[in-house]
Amino acid sequence: MRPLFTSMVCERCEDEGRGKGYGWIVWRGRAPGSMAYVFRSPEDARAWRKVQGLEQFPIRRVSIEGRLVWRESSGSLKGIEFADRLFAIYPDLRYPPGDQRAYLN
Repeated sequence: MRPLFTSMVCERCEDEGRGKGYGWIVWRGRAPGSMAYVFRSPEDARAWRKVQGLEQFPIRRVSIEGRLVWRESSGSLKGIEFADRLFAIYPDLRYPPGDQRAYLN
């Protein structure tokens, strides 16, 4: 007999199935746990990045654990949506979960 299928588990796929949210950040390659704004869409992240003069940094998707509430900007850059607080950004899932933590995808 020969095995026909191999089964594997994708932690990120399973996490998204449990209702975790996601957002977008301007990834500046800072140390794990550094705080960053999380934007609702890549377009919002691009608009903020342009105004801040950070065009050299890429836009990256992050998975978010815990409570996530979006708000609209009211400052000089109107019309973008971002999370109501800063999140600690980690490069992968090897860090313990937490309420204000996000992981690069």
